[in-house]
Amino acid sequence: MNMKKKRAQPADAAELRHRAEAKLSEHKKKAAPSPAAEADSLRLVHELQVHQIELEMQNEELMRARAELEEAYRQFSNLYDFAPVGYFTLARNGTIHDANLAGANLLQVERSKLIKRRFGLFVSVESRPAFSVFFEKLLSGDGKKTCELALLKNGEARFWARLEATCFEGGQECRAVLVDITARRQAEEKLRESEKRFRALIEYSYDGLTLLDTQGQIIYYSPSIERITGYTSDERVEQSGLALVHPDDREQGTRDLREIVLNPGAVNSGVYRIRHKNGSWRWVESVTRNLLTEPGVQAIVMNTRDITDRKQAEELLLAAHSQLQAHLAEIEKLQIELREQAIRDPLTGLYNRRYLFESLSREVPRAIREGYPISIILLDIDHFKIINDTFGHDAGDKALRVLATQLKTLSRAEDIICRYGGDEHLIVMHNTTADKALERADQLRKAIARKRLSHTGKAFKFTGSFGVAVFPVDGATIEEVISAADHALYQSKKTGRNRVTLP
Repeated sequence: MNMKKKRAQPADAAELRHRAEAKLSEHKKKAAPSPAAEADSLRLVHELQVHQIELEMQNEELMRARAELEEAYRQFSNLYDFAPVGYFTLARNGTIHDANLAGANLLQVERSKLIKRRFGLFVSVESRPAFSVFFEKLLSGDGKKTCELALLKNGEARFWARLEATCFEGGQECRAVLVDITARRQAEEKLRESEKRFRALIEYSYDGLTLLDTQGQIIYYSPSIERITGYTSDERVEQSGLALVHPDDREQGTRDLREIVLNPGAVNSGVYRIRHKNGSWRWVESVTRNLLTEPGVQAIVMNTRDITDRKQAEELLLAAHSQLQAHLAEIEKLQIELREQAIRDPLTGLYNRRYLFESLSREVPRAIREGYPISIILLDIDHFKIINDTFGHDAGDKALRVLATQLKTLSRAEDIICRYGGDEHLIVMHNTTADKALERADQLRKAIARKRLSHTGKAFKFTGSFGVAVFPVDGATIEEVISAADHALYQSKKTGRNRVTLP
């Protein structure tokens, strides 16, 4: 390995200028490109221009797709925000990640101020134990969970709400529906005041009301239930309250009813599918209360609400949200691929000049602040033109790919390896002294010299020449350091090739 120990003394400025101009003139004569090389360069420029136009066209398509997705997202947001119920997305620790306008209005807090706050802060003191149990069951992943809670509006006024939630993303995220049931709770309390007021209320309630005995048989059937099920009271009285429940929901309904029967004063709620007289299935939300000990009532009261439209809207919203997320993920993936194409050399997979200088623009100021060196190794393949002329350009491309593999294999993960141009490659080694850089460059030089390649049955090998320079020792700017490494590389070529040289 030939390494210069001392730097040459500066010559007289005029003499040095004269010698430099003479050498440049001689170099231009020797480096004059052949017509074939010029044709190759023109073809390469043409291919690059076509590739650039293709990338621009792909980008335009992506921009149009993004605009369409943004419009779909806007429509989805309108549906989401103006839904008649509150929607919340909760993290596993109960933090609110998202909420619609209806949800913010229910809690009387600006939506932006809800985000990152714990939902439990809006639960009244008496409902917090029930909420804790509900949330633990929900996180167990055992399907959809529902509970009724006393919540606080803006931390003050109390109201009752029904919270229905399901876990997604492997239990890492919960999506909840919040419905204000304060009016219903107040109505239930007023029903106890007198049988007359109770009957007047159930006759005109929008929700369907059913009275059951201890065996679960219907003893009263309100007009609203007739509307929900299509059956008249004469057709349903003395039948089982579970007769119309969907077979898949009947077991849960039976358990809920049994729990109510055995616990006077208890309240339970659930969501079920029931069969309409026309054969269709309707989604209903039922709240059941045990009033067997109430004088003048002595029945199980089932409050039923048709939520079919809401369920369908929720399913549409969830489907639209899932589709939107999938499209956004695809766009992000394409953007990453385009970014990789923009910063990678297509032949070798190494970084290109664009990424090199982007990285150095970040690294150099940091190196100056923290006071550590950056070493630059500049190398190229010796007699690369002869390889192309003797074995063909495919062999030259193969040599470049083999070289790239060697550079990646023998470099550190934090090093930046770049195809600098043609067969020239540049390695940036952060926080590395000249001695370490020289050692690494010599390892690379020896590894390259040991490689044996074959192409179309013909064996060949190649060597590399290296120049090493260090920032800020060999230049005040990174451009000066790269120029110093280039000069050192030229000295390696000049003194016999297959060697490493300092400036």
